[in-house]
Amino acid sequence: FCEIQEHKPHIVLADNVVDEHRIKHTGRLTHKDSLDGEKWNILCEEVRYLKQMIKDEFDLDVHFHPHCGSFIETPWEIESLLNGVPALKLIFDTAHIVMGAAAKPLYLVDLLNRYPDRIHSFQFKDYNPVAKGETYFELVQNGCFPELGKGICDFDGVWKWIKDNRYEGWIVVEQHILGAKEESSQSQDSPFMSAVRNRVFLENLSGKD
Repeated sequence: FCEIQEHKPHIVLADNVVDEHRIKHTGRLTHKDSLDGEKWNILCEEVRYLKQMIKDEFDLDVHFHPHCGSFIETPWEIESLLNGVPALKLIFDTAHIVMGAAAKPLYLVDLLNRYPDRIHSFQFKDYNPVAKGETYFELVQNGCFPELGKGICDFDGVWKWIKDNRYEGWIVVEQHILGAKEESSQSQDSPFMSAVRNRVFLENLSGKD
């Protein structure tokens, strides 16, 4: 409990998932699907303003969570935001970053290596590119975010980066489980048992040292 108190509260900012085209084409977006230069400048300006205003008025840091289906999803959008907003740090969601990179698991370590000082915390979540669905929400419903180790995210590479860079912040496991009563559920038992399997995965991952 004492160690937890050392971490200051913070604000997590993310773009809203409301654009129908982005929601439908998530995971396979191209540059033409991104905001134009004028709108991109407005977005970066607003993030810079919010970040500074919240710091000045409440002494809270603002960090950003890239999210699929939003306008901050692809590698070039994430990196443009980091370049456009000085000192902005990421909530590094492994699944959203791999999905936004068109199912390229090695992009995780590539991004970490190029922006090592821009990581606030991790959300460990896996991504399964085989899941079917017409929209982001259907993909989630149909299991695109399975239990850890059942997708394509390069957790070995991320864990090595964490050790090599002596990262000591938070790693949160986010698991999308719908429950055994749903036919489309990823789990045939319960969210609790899914959490147990995720913990075993993490124990095995950390035991590879």
